[in-house]
Order: sequence, then C-alpha cells, then structure tokens
Amino acid sequence: MFYWDGPAQLFGSDAREALRRAQSSVDEVTQQLSRAAAGLPALFEFPVTRDRVQNWLDEGPEDRKLVFRNSLWAAISWAKSLGKPLTPQLADAFTLNLCYGYLKSAATSGEPISEPVWVPLPPPLAWDGPHDDQHYRVSVLVRVKSGLHHRFQPVIRREVEWDAAPRLSRLKRALTWPQQMVPHGQFFLYEGDDALVLDEEYKVVDLF
Repeated sequence: MFYWDGPAQLFGSDAREALRRAQSSVDEVTQQLSRAAAGLPALFEFPVTRDRVQNWLDEGPEDRKLVFRNSLWAAISWAKSLGKPLTPQLADAFTLNLCYGYLKSAATSGEPISEPVWVPLPPPLAWDGPHDDQHYRVSVLVRVKSGLHHRFQPVIRREVEWDAAPRLSRLKRALTWPQQMVPHGQFFLYEGDDALVLDEEYKVVDLF
C-alpha cells in the first residue's frame, strides 16, 4: 500500500520544525490578542474617557498594555436634531485622514532647510456608538508608531446625504476639533505611552 504523508515527505526535518514554530507563534499571538481585547465590548458601551480607558488598561493582563500602547482614542458626536447620514454605518459619513510625518532635508540657494513630509496611513478603526438620548456618536481607535509625529484629520464627506427633517434639509454642517488637536490635528506619542484619550470630542455642529 502506498502512503504519502505530504508535509513529512515534501519537507525536510528543518522545514517541518520551522513550520511548527511558525504555527506556534501564530497561536501565541492569537491568544495574546484575545487576552488583550477581553472586556472591549463592555468598554465600548459608554463614551471613552481618559479615566475609563486607563482603568481598563491597568486592570487587564500585561498583554493589554503591550497591544494597546501608543494608541489614540477619539470620538465624533452630534445632536440627533441634525439628523444622521444615509450610509450603511454612521462612520461611513466621515473620511478619517491619518498620516505620519518626518522632516526631509533639502537645499535652496545653498541653504539647507528641512520641510515636513506627510505619509498617508490606512484609516483607523471606527465604529458606531455609543449613542445616547440626545446624541449620535462615532468612536475611533488609532494605533500608531511611537517616536513619530502623526496627524489625524477627520472630515465630513460632503457627498453624503443626511436624513434631517425638512426644516433642516439645507443645514451646513461643520466638524469642530477638540482643543487638544487644534490647529492641525497633530500628536506625538513617546515609547511606552499607554494611550492618548481625547475626553473632548470632535463635534458636528450647525453653522447657522
């Protein structure tokens, strides 16, 4: 009878051991992330604040601080009287621009200068809620690299329609930023920082 043990015969012992270690590493990372994220649903039931996030980090396993260090937590909120966007998710009504920056050296007329260069990053994680009786809310979690300047600039997508009542159908909405992020939305996290949590929220407001 012919029997073929694919992995055993196709790969040598060194390759099989490398595959075993790789799978073991994947399993360890999966377990680490599961431990770190335990309790997130309960945390997301209420607006994130500096104290709530810091308590959640402090009370969890050590993996939690490792996974969530160097993160920015923020929210966008607005009064329900302004209506809500007609998008599958409320977060889809916003473009969440995230970049990191560095200084590029150049020379002009023989004089060395440094100019900032901003490199786009993938959009941050965003989810709808938590809402309350008076407000809709979109929450945001940004993971960044320590030691680099970052810029987070959410904007309202102007092509998105909102379901405002007829008397509000011509409202012009604007997004105001937390004082901490004015004027350019830049922030910096040092190595080992747990998190930057904006207690003041981005606000969608009526310009009139």
